[in-house]
Amino acid sequence: MYFGRDIETIQKIYQRHRNEPPIAWDLPPIAGKIAWARQMYRRIQEPMEMFQKYPTILQTPEAKKIIKNYNKLAKVLLEFEVLYHQAWMQQVELSTYMILSCNFVKLNLFSLLSSNATDLFGNNENALNCVW
Repeated sequence: MYFGRDIETIQKIYQRHRNEPPIAWDLPPIAGKIAWARQMYRRIQEPMEMFQKYPTILQTPEAKKIIKNYNKLAKVLLEFEVLYHQAWMQQVELSTYMILSCNFVKLNLFSLLSSNATDLFGNNENALNCVW
């Protein structure tokens, strides 16, 4: 069955590129990695959907081996996607926290120094900006 070779090919591509997958130039790195994993998954999913229409073919020993390989690869690809999505969520959470805490510091400084701000900082609007 050709589908078995397709799965092996996708497994090899995944092994070769999993650390640095090729991503489109117009995608952010995390979104590009997730899109790459989804593309690999679609390449094995579409033929499997066609096979499911013919249950007698799926009962052969060769087909059972192919299904087992398909399930392993599909699981790996989905875990890859979830891993990068979770990392992105943590990154966004941390960035949001930093931005919000920076703005909170600015508000507290302005409220504490509102009467003496011009004496301390002059007319420099950037003096109280948070830099990280």
